[in-house]
Amino acid sequence: MVLLDWVNELMAPCFDAPCFDFQQGKTPRCAALRTLRTPGHEVELAVSPLAGMRGFAGYHTSILVAGEEYFFCPTGINCSPNVISHQSGANMQRIYIGLSQASGSELLEFLEHHFRPGSYDLLRKNCNSFTDCAMYFLCEQRLGLRYRTVEKLAWAADDNVGLLQGITNGDYRPNPRADEFELQAVLAEIELARDYSSSELSEAATEEDDGTRLPESWLAANSPVYMQGNVSM
Repeated sequence: MVLLDWVNELMAPCFDAPCFDFQQGKTPRCAALRTLRTPGHEVELAVSPLAGMRGFAGYHTSILVAGEEYFFCPTGINCSPNVISHQSGANMQRIYIGLSQASGSELLEFLEHHFRPGSYDLLRKNCNSFTDCAMYFLCEQRLGLRYRTVEKLAWAADDNVGLLQGITNGDYRPNPRADEFELQAVLAEIELARDYSSSELSEAATEEDDGTRLPESWLAANSPVYMQGNVSM
């Protein structure tokens, strides 16, 4: 079945090695990766079409911070000093996004709370969901709709008639651990933290960290006191 082949191709990048099977070539935690001592960390979007159909079957995306790859899969947020999550021969593109005052470890510190291991869902909380949040955290930019259209269409079909469960013989089932995930809520948290005033930063430093506040070093570099202007969502 053509549609079944499409679903299998859609699942492959996040369930096949090395993204899912991380026993080979497993890298240290992101905090141990190198950090460039420059005014900003170069941010790139890595994107490759699935099924070799120029994006018709969807895209797999990840984010690069100073050349280090960050991506989301069933084991949670993973990172590597090299690009490893895109299949070889997948016609991957690296698209320059901009410079960020936030480092890869700061990105991980904030988003780990939202993208925990075991919470991956093929349609509702996948690699593109993470990339979208990461781009907004780092550079106040969103992942282009062209890279997310397939997931939204497939999710709508599954929501209405259970089409994907039927054609995959139940291979795709919604992950209940992704039920509470709301992309817009995560983006709103990033925006709220970015809008802290200098006085709020001082108060926030004395409060107990509940896991949702941006790292202080990032806040200090990106608050309105240090930035001129702000990009709205």
